[in-house]
Amino acid sequence: MRLTCAYTGTLGTSKKKEKMDIKGILILFLVIATSCNTTKQISNQKEKDRIETFENKNFKGERIEDYSGIAITRSFFKEDKLISVKYFDINDEPVKNKKSWDKQNAEWKFEYDKNGNFIKQTAHNLNGELFDVEHWSNSAIEILEYNDKNQLVKKSNYNKEMKLVGLGDIGDAVTKYGYNEKGQLIWKKSYDKNEEFIKNGFCYSKFEYNLNGTLKRLTYLYDESKVNMVFNYKYKDGNLIQEESFEEKGNKIGYRLFEYDKSRRIIQIKDWYYKREKPNLRKEEILLELNGWKIKESDLGIINFNKADKGEYEIKINLEGIILDIAPIEYKGGTPQFDSEVFSTFKNLKLIKEQNDAQLKGILKVVTINQGIGILQDIDRVLNPKPYY
Repeated sequence: MRLTCAYTGTLGTSKKKEKMDIKGILILFLVIATSCNTTKQISNQKEKDRIETFENKNFKGERIEDYSGIAITRSFFKEDKLISVKYFDINDEPVKNKKSWDKQNAEWKFEYDKNGNFIKQTAHNLNGELFDVEHWSNSAIEILEYNDKNQLVKKSNYNKEMKLVGLGDIGDAVTKYGYNEKGQLIWKKSYDKNEEFIKNGFCYSKFEYNLNGTLKRLTYLYDESKVNMVFNYKYKDGNLIQEESFEEKGNKIGYRLFEYDKSRRIIQIKDWYYKREKPNLRKEEILLELNGWKIKESDLGIINFNKADKGEYEIKINLEGIILDIAPIEYKGGTPQFDSEVFSTFKNLKLIKEQNDAQLKGILKVVTINQGIGILQDIDRVLNPKPYY
């Protein structure tokens, strides 16, 4: 679980978009729907005790391993609660560390109290022993504590020796939470492995709400008297449409605008900084860099994704426009789950030739906008703690 004390507002810097030759490039902006075939298999789906299996496969349907050696992920549920996640290699054997730098555990275990609250998460090796994973986003042991109202009040990260350990470049080891009489999260503070408050301007957050319960303002502080940044939020028809940011002296930094489709899914995000001439615009899109080919208009309606991610792939076709292979470009693909959706989406599509000298090999880029808004997701994870690994 990674709820860092670093900046968790949604407005941030973005990478410069690379210039591209317009010739031979087809840009298709898509309104992404909510269904797709995946390789996920569910055993006894109607049962409270069940096993869910995800197999990492390539475009041809062959089982493959990711960079950590994982090919199969099995999630075990008891009474509808996730109690364990186990990883297996291409031969369906428990995954083991194949690289000296890799700290991939073989299993996660999760525990709950008598009230159903998620209270503990632990990483284990092949022998079932506690295992120190990389300390960027997780720790060997994570413990969550609640008050008598079943509200999360403290989260602590430990190594396998039960010593506090800081996560990421911030080094936050302990996070504490406070609530008002309505049960709304109103503050969050993070501490290092010595349980000393981290005064970096982002490890102390305060939250204010509108009368209808929506988030009105987020303030990052160095301490009780010194403000770092402030974010104000505006809504329309129940959707968050604008986030505006200010520095400590009250000067505006910029704002972010959200656009939704009819099903209230985010399809466009516009970032505008007051010191820049043009905004940064992001849309859900498919970018096909394959000279001389296009996707049939009638096929656009069946291109649907569940996962929010992005990836770049090498695509190969034959002279008839049938896709022979799609392979993630090294370090540029999406998650295995997202890649799976890309493969299944394009599996049965046939491209249309637009010119005789059309290429048979090119690049496919797929981008889907995050289906949630960062700060709102962070608050929900505090109010409704669940395993996050």
